[in-house]
Order: sequence, then C-alpha cells, then structure tokens
Amino acid sequence: MWNVDEPITALLLAEKAGDLVREKDASPHGIPQHVVSYHVGRYPVRLFLDATTGLPSAIEVTRVLQRANSIDLAYNAMGDLTDRIELMNYALFDGLRYPVQSDLFRNGVHLRTTVCNDLHTDAALEANAFAMPETSAPMSHVMLDDLVLGQPVGLAPDPKAPIEEIATGIVQIPGSWFSTIVRQDDGLVIIDAPISTGYSRKVLDEAARRFPGMRVKALITSTAFYWHVAGVREYAARGIPIYVRDRNVAVIRAMLDAPHTLAPDALATHPVAPIIRSVSKATTIGEGRNAIVLYPVNEGEQPMQMTWIAGAHLLHTGEMVMPLGPKGVLLQPESLLELKHSVEATPIDTDGLRMIGMHMRPTAWEMLLKTLKNTGV
Repeated sequence: MWNVDEPITALLLAEKAGDLVREKDASPHGIPQHVVSYHVGRYPVRLFLDATTGLPSAIEVTRVLQRANSIDLAYNAMGDLTDRIELMNYALFDGLRYPVQSDLFRNGVHLRTTVCNDLHTDAALEANAFAMPETSAPMSHVMLDDLVLGQPVGLAPDPKAPIEEIATGIVQIPGSWFSTIVRQDDGLVIIDAPISTGYSRKVLDEAARRFPGMRVKALITSTAFYWHVAGVREYAARGIPIYVRDRNVAVIRAMLDAPHTLAPDALATHPVAPIIRSVSKATTIGEGRNAIVLYPVNEGEQPMQMTWIAGAHLLHTGEMVMPLGPKGVLLQPESLLELKHSVEATPIDTDGLRMIGMHMRPTAWEMLLKTLKNTGV
C-alpha cells in the first residue's frame, strides 16, 4: 500500500479501479476540492483534486501495518490507520508537474514532511539501486503475528538466547523485547506484552504449556512505548487485569479503543470492557514466593514502572537499563541514575539484587553502579 502515497501512482490506480466513485466536493483548508474514492485490495482510498488546477492535493488511505519491521510494529496495535498525504508547492520537473512537498498525517497527527528537490523521469538506474541488504531480506515478508517466540525483529542483546527459567517459577522469553512469566501460588503474572496480538497469544500458550492449569491473573506493562505494549489487546480480550503506570493509562486505552475493522482481532470480534488497574504508588500482586510489588519510577523522564520480586532477588527495570552497547555496555547513564534514585526511595534491598528488563537477562545491580561510577556519578 505504500505506493498509494505517491500522487502519480494514486492517479493510475484510480484510473484502473473497478469501483471508482465521485464523492461530494469538499473544501479542506478552505480550498474547493473534487473527491474520488476507490479500493486497492481491502484498503479504501480517497483522492482529492484541486477544483481550480485539477492537480492532486491530498491522498487518504485507511490501512493496517502488520509486517515485521519497527515502523509497522509501532503502529499495528492501533488497528485501522488513516494516513492523509497533503501535496503542495507544485513545480515543473522534466515537463512534469509534481509536488515539491508532501506532509503525512497519521490519525490526524503530523508524522513526516518530505521535500523533493529534483525529479527525473525515465532515468537510468544501476541494477542494484534498490537491492535490499542480505541481512534484512528474511524479515521483509514476515508478518508480526507469524513471529516465533524470541525471534528478533530488530536489535537484540543476544539474538540466539533461549527461553529460560531464570529463577524458580520465573521464565524469560528473550528477543528484541522480552516478556517474563512469573508463577505465583494462585496464578501467573506476565510482565510486558510486546510486538503484536499474535505474539501475545504465543506467550500465553507458552505460559499454559509450562504451568498447566494455572490461570493468568495479571499483565504488567512496564512502559507505554508502542513496541512494548502492541500485544496488550489479547490480554484485554481474555479479561486479564492490566496493571498500567498511571501516566500511561491514556495510551493503553487508546490502543484498546482503536478500531480494528480491516484486521479484526479477538477484542474486535468479541468486545469486552478492559480491566485496567492504574499504578500511582507501591502496588502488591500476590503473596508468598514470587510476590510482586510494583513501583512507579518517579524520577524517570519517561513514565515507567519497576517490578520487584523480593523472593527471587529480581528487579524488572522496564527499559531503564539497556545492555545494548559494545560488549554489553549499559546505555543511557541518565536513565540509570533515575532508576538508582527511584530504587533508593523504596524498601528494595539491592544486596545481591539482579536486574532484568525489556532488553536484559539477569544482570547484577553492581553493573549499574559501576557504569555510573565510570561516567563520573
């Protein structure tokens, strides 16, 4: 569907469309426009033509993004997306009238401006001008829901790391974004629902396989970055309570309320009222072994929450700690300092504490202190 964003292709597709319809004229920005609509596959397209010049002024397309790349992953949980490409500042290039500027608005929010400085038609190209790198080709046709557990989409600290029990009853699922299963006496708690609805189904299947007969009683969302919570709708559809940092509730609700008519998921086909539990202070989940206490990271620039499992001497740090530098160096000392201050404001015992997180297998707390010391803190 990317080629609909280009005005010449949009016109050619309109000419060939079997369902081309003229709609009522419109006046966006106060400028009279003729409007035609058609479909490309299942996706509806609207093409706006300036009533005076006859030139394309805007293209609207409703689409879903489902491929295994970072852009699609960021938006797939938002379901039906309305992209509007506004075209302006036409100029002559090799006798062709073409817009110098195009602005992309996604669901009404300005996302990108593109400027065309030069344009040539029928230009000679080298045979490999658009060749994809060998390393990226295998993922180019993979759909997000088809990823296997632990399969990296982008950067991963250890791409071949196995699913592993890191403490009694605590299982980490690695990849570009980790999920963690925590067994408690009365059920399972899952930390983080990244990537997609289909990926969440696989995480839930893995939880059922490893801990047969145990219900999933809670989902914890450490952050509200789209990559990290793109699978949250599957948990909502199953009536599983979702623990969300208070400042992130609006983002999660927007995902849960997003229309999914082009690619319906379980929540779209069988709507239920999501159970959202806002976390603004220390919040306990469960008792006994692997009891969990959630704490907001109050000093964090980005709203996150950390998960303390005292019995296992584990602290899930969200995305505050990222060993993604050369040879596992911890990145973003500012986030490390924010986390340190937040931990110091709690009863968390750091003696023998191990950190885990969205990108991290068990790592000693001393690694954070050493990194801060090396940066002069």
